[in-house]
Amino acid sequence: MKPEFSVTSGQMYFPKLKNTLKGTEFEAAKASVWLHMVNDMMRPVKWLKTTAKGTKVNWIPITSEKEYETAIDELEDHINQVNRDFGTEFKLNRSV
Repeated sequence: MKPEFSVTSGQMYFPKLKNTLKGTEFEAAKASVWLHMVNDMMRPVKWLKTTAKGTKVNWIPITSEKEYETAIDELEDHINQVNRDFGTEFKLNRSV
């Protein structure tokens, strides 16, 4: 009998998401990373301190449609906060 297992959490490292990026440039890169993670069924739960070497992100797997929608809602909340803080007009297109 084969043992069954599942991934319960993980950590990704993004070397291009560095502290040399500032303001909207950093936030746009972070939103892009976040969207790719969610589309790969990973929900970011903690963004560790960004350094000159990059950023580590702790994540949990997305295992249902409801969890996917929750992850997208969290990303959209972040984008809305960035828009308020920086006066940007980033948008998340959910219809695709």
